[in-house]
Amino acid sequence: MHMMEEQQSILLKANGSRIEVEPKNGKHFTLEEVYKLIDTDQVELIATKNKGLVMLVDEDGKMKKKPYNVKATSMANVRGMDYVVGDVVICPKKLFK
Repeated sequence: MHMMEEQQSILLKANGSRIEVEPKNGKHFTLEEVYKLIDTDQVELIATKNKGLVMLVDEDGKMKKKPYNVKATSMANVRGMDYVVGDVVICPKKLFK
């Protein structure tokens, strides 16, 4: 897996595909944009191994039994047996307020 650039934002789908995404206003993602991108109404921020990036996930994804996201889990700064499910947005910290 290749690393993301610090300025790049992607939608990393649970099926392994990745799509470049940009905030509609050109400055930062709104909650509504993220809700739509990852199909949720509750967002949780997860730290990534790259300190300049943040991962936005469905807070209730595990309860909803969303599929395991292998690539997102490998990029997330999670401990022990924790893991990431569902589609996620990974973006520079400055693009999510």
